[in-house]
Amino acid sequence: TDQINASIIIHTAYHLASSSIRVCTVKMWKVMRCSQRVVCAGRKHIPSTACSHIRLASTIRNRDLLVIDDRVQQAISDGRPVVALESTILSHGMPYPQNLQTAVEVERIVEANGATPATICIDQGKIVIGATQAQLENLATSKAVVKTSRRDLSHVLARKQTGATTVASTMICANMAGISVFATGGLGGVHREGEVTLDISADLTELSRTPVAVVCSGVKSILDIGRTLEVLETNGVYVATLDQTMFPAFYCAQSEFQSPYTTTEDEFADTLATQKQLDLSSGLVLAVPVPQDIIDGQDEFARDVSNAIQQGLEEAKLQSISGKAVTPFLLDYVRKSTEGKSLAVNIGLIKNNAAVAARVARKYSQTMLQTRRNFSSSPARAVTAENAAVAVVGGSTVDLTMKLHTNQLQLASTNAGTLSFATGGVARNVAEACARVMGPNGVLSFITAVGNDVYGSHVTDQLAQLNVIVMNKNSNASLGTATYNPWLLSDGTLHAAAGDMRVLDSLHEGLKEQTDVMDTLRAASIICIDSNVTSDLLDNVIATSAHSQLVVVEPTSIEKSTKLANSASLWFPRHPETQCAVLLTPDRYEMHHILHLLNEKHRLATPLKRIIEAVPSPDDLNASQTLDIVHLLQGEFPHVRWLVKLGSDGAVAAKDDSPFLSTLKAQMTNYSHFPADQLDTITSVTGAGDSLVGAYVACIASFKSASESIQVGLKAAALSLQTERPVSEKLSFLNECYPT
Repeated sequence: TDQINASIIIHTAYHLASSSIRVCTVKMWKVMRCSQRVVCAGRKHIPSTACSHIRLASTIRNRDLLVIDDRVQQAISDGRPVVALESTILSHGMPYPQNLQTAVEVERIVEANGATPATICIDQGKIVIGATQAQLENLATSKAVVKTSRRDLSHVLARKQTGATTVASTMICANMAGISVFATGGLGGVHREGEVTLDISADLTELSRTPVAVVCSGVKSILDIGRTLEVLETNGVYVATLDQTMFPAFYCAQSEFQSPYTTTEDEFADTLATQKQLDLSSGLVLAVPVPQDIIDGQDEFARDVSNAIQQGLEEAKLQSISGKAVTPFLLDYVRKSTEGKSLAVNIGLIKNNAAVAARVARKYSQTMLQTRRNFSSSPARAVTAENAAVAVVGGSTVDLTMKLHTNQLQLASTNAGTLSFATGGVARNVAEACARVMGPNGVLSFITAVGNDVYGSHVTDQLAQLNVIVMNKNSNASLGTATYNPWLLSDGTLHAAAGDMRVLDSLHEGLKEQTDVMDTLRAASIICIDSNVTSDLLDNVIATSAHSQLVVVEPTSIEKSTKLANSASLWFPRHPETQCAVLLTPDRYEMHHILHLLNEKHRLATPLKRIIEAVPSPDDLNASQTLDIVHLLQGEFPHVRWLVKLGSDGAVAAKDDSPFLSTLKAQMTNYSHFPADQLDTITSVTGAGDSLVGAYVACIASFKSASESIQVGLKAAALSLQTERPVSEKLSFLNECYPT
């Protein structure tokens, strides 16, 4: 809609704000529900979708010089962890092909540790944040690449040359893009005999004025480590060493100099977050000792490196090599003198630093998210799981979706298609949709079970960015995160799917006698649960929920909806006078299955039975019949409410202008058919129904009427139908058009 498009434009405008101005509040423009009119709605804390780390991305002026990879930009906008990587390592730090192989492997390591890599370089007059494979190959092989530090940036950009960024220029560019963590091999510093030559790396000056954390293996061994530490201290740069008291010496785990501070990864991330809050303009250094398993015979190797450096310095004097040419010359001299051993160590420590940086970025991202939560919450409404208005219980999965290139599946043969990765699971999707529609001030708890693996970390980190408090209750540490593999035809329709959901069976055990979970469920106005959980857990949640609560049950699939049909606590509560209200949200196929099972088991009333038996196939269940059925079901099960999803036909749901939660105890509910907007193209149906339910729950939790809530839910479904992701990120903009 025009309202949603206008909201997207406004959110984009946030990212064009100045990178040189740190802000805690901005004029927050809201799209008001009137004909294409935008009015100022006052000052408001920046939502997480508009600001990743309180500092906004860049000015219109420097935005013209920035080319940010879409994946990197989305991660920055969402506040997810991103790690900047320099490109001098490709052009001047290593020989080919080891340079290219290392760069690709380092990016993979960053991803494997839960962050998005962003290799930075200069290409055709633009600063590239997130280099492509072709750009990496050019940096690795071209002889025309300019080693680009702060002083060189304007020159290289103006002449549209190819430039490889040093530590200093990578910090500058990362800061422009809103990236706060940067991984490299070693810092530049004071060169040996620097007291005579005054040869001091621009890296040290940059650390004194650019607020980016540099994760490295200390200062390059070819430099004067002691004097470098003195300069950093003079410039007020925080320097800490990971898990040891002595400062590392690049190739060697320890130098003769004591580190100013000793820290852990989490402590360093918290220090970085605190420094951002203090608005200090200086950077930070985390020195990571080279792992012992990378070097055989470390003492002997240290002596060999020291001798090679001395000889290399003498050779550099003889050849009149100076300035920025000294470092690559000495590194190459040491590599040859150690017969390649120094190169292997260099590659090993860079990979290790990348892994550390990714974990630091993850913790920093989580800390900044919590800071924003606390900032935007009043003292009377502290952000904790116990006072969340909505609690979602159920499955989290990783969706590995195969979309075929045709509408015909060839059995017993290889089918051409495109594989995509996304987080999924019905309850997880509902939680994300609900959180996005609630907006930055909404608080929601999600109780699930994920494995202690990269997939599990991705699930929890992604939801944490949306103010979702994730409570992982996996009682079996040997089980990994659940996986779901749908096969879609080229038009986006689901052909078949397979999944490994064993970890979800551990959720019931993980919730037993858990005080924090019980407190969370008791405090929630709405509990939403999917049928991925065990029958016992489903029955227990329904049976123990309070009279004043609403339990929303998502059937999940035809097979799993059998649990609902067999649930005595759902249909025939022991204490009807204290039974909570239940809202079932099946699609037409699940509805048809549940009704036929109920009819077989409990012999429903004749008028209802007659309609059910007149619809032998779920494809024949139309909106009119569904409407008749839900009205008749009220007489059989007065405590059960219905929201029936009919795909392109829309939905059958309650129609009332009063807040939905205020009508739960009414004896009769008025239902209506709400048609869906017809879309020209559908990208994927996966997650559309979950988006509808999540948006609906977000609205009724904020005391919207049933009629308005279903309209927002249908718009959410339409947005998700037009994206590869189960839940469209554009659902966040629904909060601007329909504030909760």
